[in-house]
Amino acid sequence: LSHALTHFQTVLKLNPQSSYGYQGLGYYYSEQGLLEKAIEMFKQSLRLSPENEHTNFSLGLCYYHNGEFDIAAQKFNEVLRVNDRHEQAHYYLGLCNSGIKNKH
Repeated sequence: LSHALTHFQTVLKLNPQSSYGYQGLGYYYSEQGLLEKAIEMFKQSLRLSPENEHTNFSLGLCYYHNGEFDIAAQKFNEVLRVNDRHEQAHYYLGLCNSGIKNKH
């Protein structure tokens, strides 16, 4: 995985406006369990490419695993706005709604 980290850091060094580079770092950090860092990278990627369903979905997963169901649900809804057939987004949105109800 350290090769992946180096690769995405190099991408961003060559092109600081690369949503791909930030997305890749987000994936790397989420795999390492560093969700706060992953969230920041995915958010930066979305600033550059706001309609990217994969990044929105991954960001939603990070918020879901952090127990931030309201924010995760917003991200999964954004995915579904772009692709209403995204099965995993439907699934996690249901889990978020269940988690939100259990919090109240």
